[in-house]
Amino acid sequence: MKRPYGSGQIYEKWGAYYGRWRTPAGQRVNRRLGAKRTRGGSDGLTRAQAEQAMRRLQAEHAARRPIEPVVESVTVDQAAERLRERIAIEGARLSYRQNCESMQRVHVSPAMGKRKVASVTTRDVERIASAMLANGASPKTVRNVMTFLHSVFALAVRNGWAPANPVADAARPRRRREGDANPDLQVLTLDELDAVVDAIPNHTVDRDALGPVLRLVIPPAERRGCASRSCWGYVGATSTSRRSACGCATPGSAASISIEGKSDVSMKRSVPMTDRLVGELKKWRLRTVFGDE
Repeated sequence: MKRPYGSGQIYEKWGAYYGRWRTPAGQRVNRRLGAKRTRGGSDGLTRAQAEQAMRRLQAEHAARRPIEPVVESVTVDQAAERLRERIAIEGARLSYRQNCESMQRVHVSPAMGKRKVASVTTRDVERIASAMLANGASPKTVRNVMTFLHSVFALAVRNGWAPANPVADAARPRRRREGDANPDLQVLTLDELDAVVDAIPNHTVDRDALGPVLRLVIPPAERRGCASRSCWGYVGATSTSRRSACGCATPGSAASISIEGKSDVSMKRSVPMTDRLVGELKKWRLRTVFGDE
């Protein structure tokens, strides 16, 4: 009789019966069934017994369940903490690490911190964004939290804790376009900034001693705030042709200020100072109690 399709086949080789078949998953199986019975003998298998032996092997093979790999069960909070450990090892600056800790503590943990990363869906992520906007969070804050979550789930996918990143397809607030700027925000020109400095008293008024301090703090704003982190030992009349991270260096500057980087991996940079800032610094050092190096 012709064998049914997919039931395998029996063949003889080296005095024995062998069975060959394919599993439903497409795996090819080849097994020895036993020695073939010789004519007139009593040892070995007949053709019918070989058929029965192959059916038993097929049933036993089908009953076996594949052993699934053991996958670590990780919560969103645990994945976020491991991400923060990684960025600390990579040398991220302190302010960024603090921002990540704050976003996890304030926004992520209350919403989904105890949930398994594999169970979080795109809809769950969008619910967090909607709740933040409803509670008065700015669109930029929502984008920052979603960017942090994207990194958390990307780490989870790489480690096999989650099948996919649910943040990848989540809707998020768009960035403002140039024409969407807040009309109440106005940027001062350099002449207007000079007028503001001139209007600030250079002495204590009614116990308010902040006037002289503001006169010193505002001029560095002309250089986008680059001179806000330094000490007297870094201020000198040196020429520089290097370009700083803020892009405001020019060749042949009369004076510059040396700024330390914000993280261990960032480099020291020189930023040119305006003549007005140099004069204000010299006058301030003579009058302040913090004039030592």
